[in-house]
Amino acid sequence: FWLKHPAGMGSSPNLSDAVILLLLATPLCLLGIAQRYLDGIALYSESEVLDANVLHPLFTTEEHFYPPFWKPSLRQGERLDSLSETLHGTARALEKLGMQPFLESASLIGWLRHDGQ
Repeated sequence: FWLKHPAGMGSSPNLSDAVILLLLATPLCLLGIAQRYLDGIALYSESEVLDANVLHPLFTTEEHFYPPFWKPSLRQGERLDSLSETLHGTARALEKLGMQPFLESASLIGWLRHDGQ
């Protein structure tokens, strides 16, 4: 595969052809290396994220685990369900007391995205 220049149709490869080929091949090589490195680490779907263990390298945050409720077999989906249940229970309790709950940042975005459910 060599690029054909108007002045030298079909001529032998030259330095500019090699540079162009290198520029085209480099990103592909980098993608291949990244894929090889991320094999077993990358999660490609929401179901893979929810089914992944909480100790998965992409979201290990041991400082956020409360020891009495910690179980190493916990899945990310279970952890998120527990957080959601706690958040919604707290909001309902505040509403029963006549207070309007206020959520900040990412919690607020999620709350709005799911219509406060």
